[in-house]
Amino acid sequence: LLKRLDTLLPKLMTETGIDLWVVACREYNEDPVFNSLMPPKVVSARRNTILLFSLIDGKLERAQAFNYDIEPFYKGIAEKGDDPIIAAMKYIEAKNPDKIGINISGNFAFGDGLSKGLYDKITAIFPENLKKKFCSAENLCIRWLETRIEEEMNTYHEVNRLAHELIAAAFSSKQVIPGKTTSQDLEWFFLESINSMGLKYWFPADVYIHRNGEMTSGVIQKGDILHCDVGLEYFGLQSDTQRLAYCLKEDETTLPKGLEEAFKTGMTFQNIVCSKFKEGKTGNHVFRESINEAEKNGIKASLYTHPIGIHGHGAGPIIGLFDNQNEIPVRGDLKIHKNTCYALELNIKQNIPEWGTETGIYLEQTVGFDGERVIFFDDRQKEFLIIG
Repeated sequence: LLKRLDTLLPKLMTETGIDLWVVACREYNEDPVFNSLMPPKVVSARRNTILLFSLIDGKLERAQAFNYDIEPFYKGIAEKGDDPIIAAMKYIEAKNPDKIGINISGNFAFGDGLSKGLYDKITAIFPENLKKKFCSAENLCIRWLETRIEEEMNTYHEVNRLAHELIAAAFSSKQVIPGKTTSQDLEWFFLESINSMGLKYWFPADVYIHRNGEMTSGVIQKGDILHCDVGLEYFGLQSDTQRLAYCLKEDETTLPKGLEEAFKTGMTFQNIVCSKFKEGKTGNHVFRESINEAEKNGIKASLYTHPIGIHGHGAGPIIGLFDNQNEIPVRGDLKIHKNTCYALELNIKQNIPEWGTETGIYLEQTVGFDGERVIFFDDRQKEFLIIG
């Protein structure tokens, strides 16, 4: 966190043109950026909590006005009994910034953390000469939340490795007994395993059964495809992983050839999407170029990739939506930046000759973009897990 505050935040404030950033919130009504700015011991805001980031002549100063000792992260500027808003106002007046960023946004929840009640209090107290300098800090909020430093990019391999190991344990002969085990049993296995590790999940795990081209739930049978969606939090970073397993039939020793080929098609589409990532492109550009190339290659594909990081459905450009396979206004118009991470989420539909029906190959992998290439954290799934 200190490295992010010392090295990353000044660059992002310069990039977004904000001289002084105000993050103000109240206990149990925290701004979406609040926890990302706090050391682990601070789990919530305290009464009226105000953080102040002042960038003067390229040097960042960090202050707080809520009577709580969190040095060296922030220096305190309020005495006991001081009104935090008045203390913040005096601090800002002394700094005399040109642009004061506050977290208000009509488009992005991540940049809209200043509550109406607290905004009213601030504007009632602050003088006109300061209020005239207020501007939306939505771009700064998004850039701060979406950008990872090198240590976080490296750590993401460990985050994903744990998720992959957990899925391998669930999709195994030890946990799955066809004719007895249910998809709900496996969902509880995921939740209980994560809880036993002392970790969190940002959504409860889902397990689906694909049978005869249809998606269902209940008792698992031989010949079923198992499909999970798991969102594990580790090191303060979210992962989002979908993987596939196949339950061999009595007369099978290997995966049906048609399923093997369909999985390869899914990986081909992953490669297509990754090849479209480039700094400065919008999420919508990546979506349209990926779908167009898939169509040229005869791939029946859907793409719904989202940013991920401190939040599961994170800040940054979205690349299609599951229920809206089109370019997405506003959220899809954000640009791809270096050192950002995504849940590469997509599916393809393909006919399985052995079954005489079409099935879906649903894949999701947490990835990073380092400005040059897409990185599969702890690698991606390259073949079905086999339960026999």
